[in-house]
Amino acid sequence: MRDVVTAFFESESVPAREGPSGTFACSFAGERQTYEAVVRVDERTEVVAVWSTLPVAVDADRRAALVEKVCRLNCGHIIGNLEIDVDTGVVRMKTSIDYGGEELTEGFVANLVWANVAAADQLLPALLEVAVGASR
Repeated sequence: MRDVVTAFFESESVPAREGPSGTFACSFAGERQTYEAVVRVDERTEVVAVWSTLPVAVDADRRAALVEKVCRLNCGHIIGNLEIDVDTGVVRMKTSIDYGGEELTEGFVANLVWANVAAADQLLPALLEVAVGASR
């Protein structure tokens, strides 16, 4: 299935660097931001996942507020979820698809990737408010 993901990158003119264990490092441009991302293809479990890193930096004293905001934003979010590393404050948007036995197509990969970017763009302003201390 790596070939399908590679074909998606080529058709979208997205440069990607293949890494270990079926991973690809790349960047995706949204309306608000360009996101550094990792796309992982796990052929054993038949899952493709996308993690994009949101440009949110918080000092340790704002981290609890950021964790709370991530939890609140995740509640009711339909496609994907935010993840936060509580030690570093790094926030990522994750979307994934279990294609289990079905044909994985470039269209499915495109839907997965662009849903990730759209969600990151949608949620970024609320996270940035917390990062600068304007909202809790």
